[in-house]
Amino acid sequence: MKFRFLFFLILAMVGFGYAQSVAPAPQIGDFRSIASGEWTNPSTWQIFNGSSWDNATTEYPGKDTTSSSQATYRVFVEPGTDVSVSTEQVYYFGNLYILADPIPTPLNALTVSYGKVTLLKNGSDRGHLSLLGNNQDVVILGGILNFDGEMTELKLKLGARLVLKYYNGAVCDTGTNLLQPERAGATGNKLIKFVDGTTEYNYAVSGGAGSAEYTFAELNCKGGSLGVVPTATLNPVCSGKTTILSATLAGFVSVADTAIPKLFVWSLISGPTGYTFPDTTASTLADLSLTLTTPGTYVFNVKVAYLSVLGYTISANQTITIEVLAADNPLCGGGCFKDPVLDTVKHPSNHGITSLKRAGADNPDNWPMVRESAYTVLESNTKGFVINRLSTTQLNAIATAGNGVDGMMAYDTTVKCLKIYVVDADPAKTGWFCFTTPACPTL
Repeated sequence: MKFRFLFFLILAMVGFGYAQSVAPAPQIGDFRSIASGEWTNPSTWQIFNGSSWDNATTEYPGKDTTSSSQATYRVFVEPGTDVSVSTEQVYYFGNLYILADPIPTPLNALTVSYGKVTLLKNGSDRGHLSLLGNNQDVVILGGILNFDGEMTELKLKLGARLVLKYYNGAVCDTGTNLLQPERAGATGNKLIKFVDGTTEYNYAVSGGAGSAEYTFAELNCKGGSLGVVPTATLNPVCSGKTTILSATLAGFVSVADTAIPKLFVWSLISGPTGYTFPDTTASTLADLSLTLTTPGTYVFNVKVAYLSVLGYTISANQTITIEVLAADNPLCGGGCFKDPVLDTVKHPSNHGITSLKRAGADNPDNWPMVRESAYTVLESNTKGFVINRLSTTQLNAIATAGNGVDGMMAYDTTVKCLKIYVVDADPAKTGWFCFTTPACPTL
């Protein structure tokens, strides 16, 4: 079997790893912190206009949002900034990301630049940050959420996710990032709560004391709260073709709750006019096979729920958007992406780079020749493939100097996306562009 368009397979693999490990590229309306200061101080923030970041002037994340008037933008707390909350603040927007640079480990913990959100006690006021949007997770990618004062709290809507990555502690109670303070003996009235209407449930507590099921240390080590992560085998998918929806559990379930039965429910949030989908309930994360014929956008939700030993339901929701393309779309009709060319001739690969200390026809593995139908083969069980990394300024300098080549690729470290250089008859369409949506060449 001889494969063409192998590049797109590589791109898909790079994109998957990217989505799982770093914050997404900014979109219009997103906020990022540029200085340490109060959450409600506009000078703490900038807003993304689609191509660059502008000073927020009079705005700050969550301003004027309510349960009936929610926003969808995301908020990024950047490394080296500390955003403080000292009063009761309730907001409804997209995900909150708290970042660090570089990725923290137990070995470099003291040299990392951390983004931080600090919940303060200010006299009789306490820092209560309530993020109650319909699709609002808190994602801490190496940064710090610091409960600095007594009676400080983070509140999330029941079903939202608290995602924790890159803990810098060697064991669960020695780190200095993610949820802090987390050590035994820390004040037990620093809480994370889930909110269901007017009812609030204690979910996690700082230290080992308090009326909550989890400690900060447990969540730091286990990756955060209960979560469910949906995926699709094909997305986008061509009309009439089958895609399979699957889901995996993420985060932490206590030992006491491990054996408790859990229900998984798939439901349709939205789809093309006339399409219906009955709620599907399962006791396991079984795959869901779908053959969608009407082109358009389909949004499915998967929910996992169980009754915890604390006596209330713990749940998590996550949506996945499936794009169904018309049969005459170039992506479906052989315009840019083509089915593999099949033949019966063997095509051994003649070039490879391996870290596993094996190569050559005399080696029992016959590597890389055994990996058929590739121009080059990369192999490692400890290393990843890293494309060239440059800032936006450096990439623009390549174009300005006239050295841009149609099809040139690089990772933009400023906006955090994989970019390709495109040469077009229209000068306005020539330049560096992020990979966002699969498309065909315009020339």
